Amino acid sequence: MSHIQTAREGFLAEMQRLGVDVSRETSDRLEVLVGTLERWQKAINLVSRTTLRDVWRRHVLDSAQLKPLIPRGQNAD
Repeated sequence: MSHIQTAREGFLAEMQRLGVDVSRETSDRLEVLVGTLERWQKAINLVSRTTLRDVWRRHVLDSAQLKPLIPRGQNAD
C-alpha cells in the first residue's frame, strides 16, 4: 500500500471515529482534489511544502472536521 493510500485510509478511519460518514464517491472526489492540489502546488504556492507530504491529515481532515458544526440544511453534499 502506497503512502498516499495509507494516508487516505487514515483520513477515513479518523472521520469514522468522529462519526462522519464519508461515501466512496466523496472519498474519490477528495482524492481528485488532493491530486489537483499536488499538481498546482508546483506552479502556485497553495500550501506549505512540508504540509503537502501530510495533506490528508493537515488539510483534508482539518477541513472535514468542521462538517458536524454546519447547521442542518446547509451541507454541500
